[in-house]
This record gives sequence, C-alpha cells and structure tokens, in this order.
Amino acid sequence: MSTSELGLRTWWIREPGKPAIYRIAIGGLITALGSDATAVAFGFYLYDRTGSALWLSIWFFLSFGITGVLTPVFGWLADRFDRRRLILFSDVAAAACSTALIAAHDPVVLVAIAFVASIVGRAGSPSFAAALPNLAGEERLEWANGTLGVAFNIGRLVGPIVGGALYVAAGRSVVFGFDAVTYLVAGASIWSLLVPFRAADADDRTDAEEAAETKSGVLRGFSIVFADRRLRALIFIWAAGYFAVDIVLVGELPLARALGAGALAFGVLEAAWGGGSILGSLLGRKLREDQDVLGISIGVVGIVIGWGLIGLSPWFIPIIALSALAAVASGVEDVAAFSMIQRSASDDVRGRVFSAFQTSGLIANAIAFAIAGTIVDWLGPRSVFVLGAVVSALCVPLLRPLARQRATRTEVVPPPA
Repeated sequence: MSTSELGLRTWWIREPGKPAIYRIAIGGLITALGSDATAVAFGFYLYDRTGSALWLSIWFFLSFGITGVLTPVFGWLADRFDRRRLILFSDVAAAACSTALIAAHDPVVLVAIAFVASIVGRAGSPSFAAALPNLAGEERLEWANGTLGVAFNIGRLVGPIVGGALYVAAGRSVVFGFDAVTYLVAGASIWSLLVPFRAADADDRTDAEEAAETKSGVLRGFSIVFADRRLRALIFIWAAGYFAVDIVLVGELPLARALGAGALAFGVLEAAWGGGSILGSLLGRKLREDQDVLGISIGVVGIVIGWGLIGLSPWFIPIIALSALAAVASGVEDVAAFSMIQRSASDDVRGRVFSAFQTSGLIANAIAFAIAGTIVDWLGPRSVFVLGAVVSALCVPLLRPLARQRATRTEVVPPPA
C-alpha cells in the first residue's frame, strides 16, 4: 500500500465512535476560535466606522434575535434532508460571508452580511445535534457532548484574545480571512466522516410515513416537547439557564467597576468563566445516562449559589471564584441537557425537537439583553445577578418531573389508511 493510499484510508472515518468525535471537536474548536475572533473584530470595526452603539444593537438584534425565528425551519430541514450536506453547506456559506466582509466598509453592508452569516451559520446546528447520536453511539453521548463542549469553550476563551490581537496587529481583513479558513477546516472535518448522519431505517420510510412527516410540519418539535412532561420541564430549565447566564453579562463590567476592579481584574473574571466552563464540560464527560438529571440539578443549584452570592458579595476576589463555580455547574448542565434531549426523540424528529430548545434559548437570550441594561441603570449591577439566581431557583421544583418520569421517544407515526 502506497503512502497516499494509507493517508486516504486514515483520512476517511467510516465507523461511529471516538475518532469521529475527536475530529469534529478539532473542527469545532477552530470554528469557535474564528467566530469569536471575528465577533471582536467586527464589533470594533463597526463601532469605529459609526461611533454609535445603535449600530451594535442592530447587529445584535439581527444576529441573535431575528435568526432565532428561523431555527424551527433549520430543525425541519435536519429531519427531511441529508444532514451531512446541510452542515457542509452551512460551513461553506459561512466562509463565503466571512470572505465578503473583507471587502465591505459601509455599515449597512457590514450588518447585512453579518445577518446572512448568522443565518447560514445556524443552519447546520440542528442537523449536527440530531446526527450526534449516530456519529458517537448513544452509549457515548455524555462523553461526546462533553468533549465537544470542551473544544467549544476553549475556542470561546481564546478566540476573543486572538481576534483583538490580530485586529490591532494586522487589521480586520486578516481576522475575517482567518475566520473563513476556520469554517473550511471545519467543513473538511465533516466531509471526511462517512459515518451515517441518520439512523439506518430513516431512509427506508414508506410513502405514508413521508406524508406524515410532511404533514407534521416545521413546529412539530414544540408539540413533542410540550406533550412530554419531562421535556416540558426541561425546556423551561433550558430557557431559564440561558436567561440567567445572559442577563449577568450586562452586569459584569459595571459590577467590577463599582467594586474598584480594573481592566486586568475584569479580564481575570472573564477567564474564570471560560476556564470554569471547560472544567464543567470535562466533568460532564464522566456522566452516565442515568446521571443526566444529576448533571442538570448541579447546573441549576450551582447558578443559584454562584449568582446569588455574587449579588451579595462586597468584595471582588470572591466574585471570581463564584463565577468559576457557576461556570463549572453550567458546563455540566449543558452536557447533561444536550444528552437528554438527543435521547428523547427518534431520529426522524430529533432535529425539530432540538430546534425547539434552541428557539426557547434564543427567546430567553433576547429578553435578557432587552431588560438587563435598564435593570442595571435603575437598581445597580448586583440586581441582575440576584435576578438570575431567582430565575434559576424557580426551576428547582421542575427537577422533580425530570427525576420521576423518563422521557419516551417520539416516533413519526403514519396516518391511518
């Protein structure tokens, strides 16, 4: 066997398992690094061009608000079409958008391209989440979600540093070009996987099953979630988690300034959250299927304790440790919640079930950002931490149905003859 033939054989991965997940994790780390680097450079350049926070608000609203409306459509696509091709399309289209940003200067054009980039970038997410049990094997779901979480969180931690450094040293074009390359690298990692992205029987549906699938529609994921007591509880916990984490983002810098902390101390606080998230994902890898409820409980209680004590602390140093604690808890919860969602539905509807959770998180995200600034201005930065803790505390009663009732898989049922 020649060296080139050996290289091709080791390049293609044909069986589900750890090699496939490690390759995806590398691509995910690189993509997260490029995306967060671009977010920093784009924000700086847009503000430099306009001098207006309004343009930043428009960018956030379009990128994180409007695109959330399309998430159920992406879930439907994941259940109807080739998931591997959808993910590849998402990566290549996102790379094209990043490349287009290099030539853009007008704020309207910049935001428009960023809006399109956010749409195509999210398009493959439900496909990937729905395919993961097939790529990893259901017995490895916690390990797989934890491994991908570690990679993602490392990218999120390092990406802003890389973006800021490249923007200062080489300009925005280099950052945007770097981002385009990272998407192509991620696409290559997906292209190399010849593992089925759908269940073996998903492509053998009868005409009646196809008709039922079409009739079930884009919003089928929501009907599945709200028909199952366990998933109904989980989606509220999921949304509350997004809200609790996002609302404090607005209060972190004002709280640091109120306690006399400088830029370096604030950077340490941000690093504590990033490092805690990585550790949480690592711990989540150790969970078993019967420990998913435990992992979610750790997340809820950890946020209550962390945010609540931050809201009461008169000193900045304990806040760093408490932020790391909350981040660890949140990282464990993410792994457990993802795994529970992926096991909750059959392959034919998994994309839409996941998109229902994604949509709820994006709605919570929008609400948190919409009210956080006003709350900080009126009541001070501690108030958003207390509010985040209270919202998480309201989820504690919802842990009971998670523990007492096991979610049942929802199959696509053909209509009666």
